[in-house]
Amino acid sequence: MERTEFEFESMRFSALTGGSGFPILMLHGSGPGVSAWGNFRLVLEDLERSFKILAIDLIGFGESSRKPAKPYFDLDLWLRQARFALNLLSDGEVGIIGHSVSAVLALKLAAAIPRVTRVMTTGAMGGRFVANHDLELTWSVPRTRDELREAMQSLIYDHSLITDELLDNRMTLLGSNGYAGYFGEMFAGSKQQYADACVLDPSLLRGLKCKVAMVHGRDRGLAAGDTGPQRPAGGARRGDVAAIGDMRPAAAIIGAQITPPGLFSIQPMRASRWSVCYIIIPMLILLPRPG
Repeated sequence: MERTEFEFESMRFSALTGGSGFPILMLHGSGPGVSAWGNFRLVLEDLERSFKILAIDLIGFGESSRKPAKPYFDLDLWLRQARFALNLLSDGEVGIIGHSVSAVLALKLAAAIPRVTRVMTTGAMGGRFVANHDLELTWSVPRTRDELREAMQSLIYDHSLITDELLDNRMTLLGSNGYAGYFGEMFAGSKQQYADACVLDPSLLRGLKCKVAMVHGRDRGLAAGDTGPQRPAGGARRGDVAAIGDMRPAAAIIGAQITPPGLFSIQPMRASRWSVCYIIIPMLILLPRPG
């Protein structure tokens, strides 16, 4: 993968590019020190063998510019940036992979742009839920490396994947040029307000015409309770929901919110290294075969 920079609204954003074939835009989540590399590093090499990849750092994250004025948490800005990035990829059909907060961006773009024909979300936000301790950790500035590790352990099932390299990358970013303060201001005050800002209108989801695959860790604590993929998925017309964990009845894993029957299929999957499988396995469902 090559790192490239693009000018956007008097700012610049960084991106990882590579591969050829069906084009995919990849959008990361919003944890401390996150970036496209941090979220997708384990799968980029595999994906670029078959697909044209553009994995961007959203404004205010990774190696991209910071927004010059508040609010720093700005879904509208990130949506415009993602639309701009789509136009860099192709003027034909495209797919989007959105993680966490960026699942909201992916689904909004798919609803507005007909050439977005495939969407995959992982650990999607978009449903209404009450902010909990794990979300507080994720949207707070870690004061130490141990606090960063604790925050990441709430996000990643297989803790062996929280390597020194990953921690070093994130701590370096958080320690550079006042970035920790910027991130703190991005999520200042009640975390509930930012979770609420991500809630998707069911009418938007009902209007989706593209193929959608949603993947969510069954025991993911970040958005516990009235959450997981069932709420955003409940309004969509067709697609797949995969809950990674033990093989249990689908209703127990995802909930009985996905109606009417037949429009959304639920596919529980057994996986231990979910941070790898959450991309690779759903590719079989979501994306066209190369060649």
